[in-house]
Amino acid sequence: MNDHTPNPAAPMQGRAPGSSCRSGPQDRRPGVCLPSRTSSTPILALLLAPLFLVSLLAAPASGQGVGEFVISIGDVTVLPGSDQVLVPIHMTNSEPVQAWSMGLDYDDLLLGVVDASVDETASEPLLPAVFLGGAGSAVDLQVIYPAGSPLPAGEAQRVLWLVVEVIDPSSIPPGGSLIEILGITSEPPTAAIELDDGTIVTPTTANGSVALYSPPVVLAGAESGGPFDGQISVPLQAWTAGPATTLEMGLDYDDLLLCEFDATGGDLPGLMGGDFSVTLPPVPWGDLQIIIMAENGAQIPLLDGAILGHLVFDVGPAEVGLENLFSGLFPIDFVDSSCFVDAIEVENTLSGAVEVRPEFIRGDVNFSGSVDAADIILILDLIFPNASSSLVIPCHDAADTNDDGALNISDAIRLITYVFNVGSGGLAPPPSPFPGPGMDPTADALDCLGN
Repeated sequence: MNDHTPNPAAPMQGRAPGSSCRSGPQDRRPGVCLPSRTSSTPILALLLAPLFLVSLLAAPASGQGVGEFVISIGDVTVLPGSDQVLVPIHMTNSEPVQAWSMGLDYDDLLLGVVDASVDETASEPLLPAVFLGGAGSAVDLQVIYPAGSPLPAGEAQRVLWLVVEVIDPSSIPPGGSLIEILGITSEPPTAAIELDDGTIVTPTTANGSVALYSPPVVLAGAESGGPFDGQISVPLQAWTAGPATTLEMGLDYDDLLLCEFDATGGDLPGLMGGDFSVTLPPVPWGDLQIIIMAENGAQIPLLDGAILGHLVFDVGPAEVGLENLFSGLFPIDFVDSSCFVDAIEVENTLSGAVEVRPEFIRGDVNFSGSVDAADIILILDLIFPNASSSLVIPCHDAADTNDDGALNISDAIRLITYVFNVGSGGLAPPPSPFPGPGMDPTADALDCLGN
């Protein structure tokens, strides 16, 4: 996997003047507000902007078909209560880019592009000039990098955020709406890229979308952790249209995972005190049914992204046994027709995920949490197996004590010198990850916790 671990965030309730709001690591959820930096536009770039636009429209596309150039608009989700979100724009460019522009089209009855930001993008350190023009749904976007500081070549690098505002949340239809944001390719201003040498290139464009949701909505979060964490807790959130007495939902996940539901760390105890109960009726292995009921004449209040509780997944070696260690990204899905608010079905369900990272301690072959003589014996058994051996080592990376990408007698010798403090290598610790757990920093043919 890349470093975009799934991570839903609470919806934004608005933004302060001069700020933008940034999506989460997967560019699928609204996130926190960021200060806008488009106000620091160089004066010279402002003066040159009209000339740049004229040159892009008038110059022949002499760079078409040269290298790879793609501008793609991201997909985001706007949850109830949010009025603003950042839509990412990514670029793949095989050569440095001096400037780029594109036209945008969308349903302006529900959305409006109100600003742009380069915060936490590949463009930010270059301080480009950013211009938004046009009216209604026809938006003209231009980005100009300072002379001598082009955008370096890169693959799918985030270069800009579009600040998109929900015009009227009350107009979102029941069940929500999916609004496309289109990169205009058939009429001016079309997408264009100016390279560092002045060549004009017509890039490929990929459209994006904004998913608008109206309550009720139920959302499973996304969290990650390694087996040494023991447990990974994933929040379960809900948005409702008003008070209720019963919430019910069914969840499905990989049967490698052991899961429980814990409401004590959620928002319900603070909202309701002890006037609610949680039951988990038995269902087939790998599934979890949750029923939350108000008691003592109380009601579950209107929920605006409240955390109902946490799905707690056991992933550590102490829980599942050494031979069952695993890693990977595992979806958390809502079972069809299983979610209800007072017997009214919830159609807006957003699935989540739990990621188990392939973490280990180098030299800790038996995953005991420490490195000792028992690990040396396991390495020797792995290198010199016998007919009666039933040895199971789920993480060969842990046995590669010198991190050379191979398993041989040198790994046993390296660990002996460390554990028993002998020879010239005595007390020299194994390479990272050590002494704490982590992921292998070296790419090699060995694996750890493979499914």
